[in-house]
Amino acid sequence: MSELAQFHFLRPAWLLLIPVAVAICWSLTRARSLDRVWRGVMAPHLLDHLIVRHGARSRGPTPVTLMGLAWLVAIVAVAGPVWQRQPSPFSQDQAALVIALKVTPEMLSTDVQPSRLQRSVQKIHDLLEARTGARTALIAYACSAHLVMPLTSDPDIIETFAADLTPDIMPVAGDAAAGAVALGNRLLEQSGAVGSILLITDAIASDQLDGLREARSE
Repeated sequence: MSELAQFHFLRPAWLLLIPVAVAICWSLTRARSLDRVWRGVMAPHLLDHLIVRHGARSRGPTPVTLMGLAWLVAIVAVAGPVWQRQPSPFSQDQAALVIALKVTPEMLSTDVQPSRLQRSVQKIHDLLEARTGARTALIAYACSAHLVMPLTSDPDIIETFAADLTPDIMPVAGDAAAGAVALGNRLLEQSGAVGSILLITDAIASDQLDGLREARSE
């Protein structure tokens, strides 16, 4: 019973085509009906004697029936029936994660609503929600990188500090992406945790690329 309860469709919207397919097959069946074709041009008492009824027809399925069954199978297949729900790629990820967030005036741009920085905070919220129980740290960087919150399994603290970050609290504007990643590497190494570093930024200065490659190779 538990497996039956987990049965679902990955793309259930495709099932909406089933009534459409049924309607088309019904219309085609009516159009092929000799009774319907000749009833308007021939007297009913003559029509009964001239048309062969269903009892005398072949017992095999009609082409319309076969087409309808093929459509039904195709629609169900495209809808993606599965017996087990696929877990979120983050739901089983208990490895540590260090989020390095760029906090500069450029991140206040509203080309991405409500702003690049606020949208980044929203994405952090979604990520933390999917990583329930996993440890996360937060780094803010501009011209220099600063540890905002060390590794913690409390997502509310990370969200609170991330929402309060503004370019005004950073010492100097700039881009220290390589420094943020290096700080994240040191944090993971000191904690003895196995994890990843997520860099959230709108752009990376060209002078940071060599430092990022070096930090990645560590």
